[in-house]
Amino acid sequence: MFSFISTLLVAVALAMDAFSVSMTKGFTQKDLTNSQILYYALFFGGFQAFMPIIGYFCGNVIASVVTSLAPIIGFILLVAIGANMIRESLGSDGEEVNDYFSFREVTLLAIALQLPF
Repeated sequence: MFSFISTLLVAVALAMDAFSVSMTKGFTQKDLTNSQILYYALFFGGFQAFMPIIGYFCGNVIASVVTSLAPIIGFILLVAIGANMIRESLGSDGEEVNDYFSFREVTLLAIALQLPF
């Protein structure tokens, strides 16, 4: 079971991750409106608060299934991440920077930041 210090360190790490992604998106986009800035703040902050709570309750429900499959799931996730890194490194050198605001993209970024991998 997590101690208070461990929980606090995980919370700080998640907050730093969400902060860095939201800052990067903010720096790469020009002419953001106040409503778009508010949307970024509410979505990243909201998902930062609610996804761990949802994960806690869902985790208690499926813990017995996941516990027995955890090594296999971890292996598959690490292989997928490694394969994606290799694929991206062999691809083109020029990386595109999107300079547009997309509610769908911001929502998916906020959700992806909460995933454990």
